Amino acid sequence: MRRRPFIAGLLPAVLAARPGAASALAPPAPAGNPPLGVSRRALRFPADHGSHPDTHVEWWYVTGWLRGGTEIGAASAQIGAAPAQIAAASPPEFGFQVTFFRSRTELAEGSASRFAARQLVFAHVALTDLAAGANGGGLMHDQRAAREGFGIVRVPAASGAQLVQLRDWSLLRQAPTSPDDTRSRMHAAVRSDRFALDLDLSGTQPVLLQGEAGYSRKGPGPLDASHYYSEPQLAVRGRLELAGAPARNVVGRAWLDHEWSDHTLGAQAVGWDWVGFNLDDGAALMAFRLRRADGSATWAGGSYRSPAGELRNFAADEVRFEAQRHWTSPHTQASYPVEWLLTTPSGRWRIAALRDDQELDSRNSTGSVYWEGLSALKREDGRVVGHGYLELTGYAGRLRLSARRAIRPRANCAQREHSPADGHSRCRDRDSHLEWRAHESAERLDRSATHLSPAQAGPGTRTGQRRQRLRTDRDGAKGWQPVAGDRVARMAGALQRLQRRSAADDGAHARLQQGQREALTRATHAPRRWRAIAILAMAVGSTLRHAPSVAAPPLSAPGAARRKRMARAPGRA
Repeated sequence: MRRRPFIAGLLPAVLAARPGAASALAPPAPAGNPPLGVSRRALRFPADHGSHPDTHVEWWYVTGWLRGGTEIGAASAQIGAAPAQIAAASPPEFGFQVTFFRSRTELAEGSASRFAARQLVFAHVALTDLAAGANGGGLMHDQRAAREGFGIVRVPAASGAQLVQLRDWSLLRQAPTSPDDTRSRMHAAVRSDRFALDLDLSGTQPVLLQGEAGYSRKGPGPLDASHYYSEPQLAVRGRLELAGAPARNVVGRAWLDHEWSDHTLGAQAVGWDWVGFNLDDGAALMAFRLRRADGSATWAGGSYRSPAGELRNFAADEVRFEAQRHWTSPHTQASYPVEWLLTTPSGRWRIAALRDDQELDSRNSTGSVYWEGLSALKREDGRVVGHGYLELTGYAGRLRLSARRAIRPRANCAQREHSPADGHSRCRDRDSHLEWRAHESAERLDRSATHLSPAQAGPGTRTGQRRQRLRTDRDGAKGWQPVAGDRVARMAGALQRLQRRSAADDGAHARLQQGQREALTRATHAPRRWRAIAILAMAVGSTLRHAPSVAAPPLSAPGAARRKRMARAPGRA
């Protein structure tokens, strides 16, 4: 199971199931929307590869290792080889993580605003360079967050090509070529300031259904469960690019987890420990425990699938994690156990991080800090038998995650800097500045919307309808992290321009009315012909006032000359 310390409503644990053999092959089912919620049901593919927006939290999580390939042709041949042949060619050079999270906020269900944050999507990517020095540069990571919509975020559909995307980061699952086609073919593409990944992932084994045929227990309660499946032993080939260096061909192995649930971390738990390993002989091992503050487990579980495809699920009392060595982060002072002795029904295993400093700071997106990194799996005699990822959460403080925190309020912009160029202050970090800017734009919308002329922006007019749409969007944008802060700013600017245009129209009408009053005053002492002219002027002014045009021009020069003649008329009479 893939739990992420930065998404609202993470699950209470990572996997638990009764022992016993189970079929590793998920039966195919026709495409269509999957059933709602979490229940003891059979998973249906490809529908359950897609999103489940009715549930509280969901993630698509890919981790793996890479090494350089000499050329594309050689890489292709190696990808078709057995896992042991690929692993034996050379040790890993890089570890990578590509993760997308979806969270249902339940905070804007009744809002009609297009900006309402009903679904949030987070994305984290990381690359560990094992050849880099120990003093830095070995871990590179980036993060993003956005609400669904506006073409910025996509989540997978129930059929066809299934895509999860956040801006230019994406994970695409290609559509099956036939009803009997159960082989996974995926493509991951991410680009950050320091590195870029362009990887093809191909399934070599059937989907691994965790727990009871994909229904995974997370605690003793009847509601402590999720739907969860894995795809281990994914063959990887593609391109890796580091900043300042040419792109290079890479091959490797990866592990994908997809999980969704309705419930959050248990009240007693402060975090979890999780491992997922692809073994060189083709086997797959996963184990987890949900942890209290004193280090004891509230729940545990896992699974082991042999090279022959036999699946053994672990019960909660069959998994034991024993820390062997700790590493203290110089960044947060958190102490992480980076070497473990893991006891399961499949044997005793030793786990060792290949690099100590693989701590990920996601406080710019969801406020959490956790450790996750490439590690080696060893037998008790020290022999390396596989590679995979170790995840440790709750060591830098208890996870306190919520959708409200993920969409940070404006008050979180605590550090501002003054810009001499325009006299305004800005948040120091880019994400907080975009958030603050969205709130400023919403306030400008508030101020602007009160000055429109009712005659020009009534409910039945085109301007009035646009005004109402902008107000609805403004209300949806208020209080949320901006996904489209620039769009909000553009709308605010458009409304301000409309306000200035309306003010100009009102000024023109005011000047016209003043001229009418002056003409009427003088006409009281004027001959009949001047009274007729004044009445005609008032009639024309009334017609202009109620005309559908919103761009009444100011009085022209001939109009000014006419007023001068009218001013002299009583004296000549």
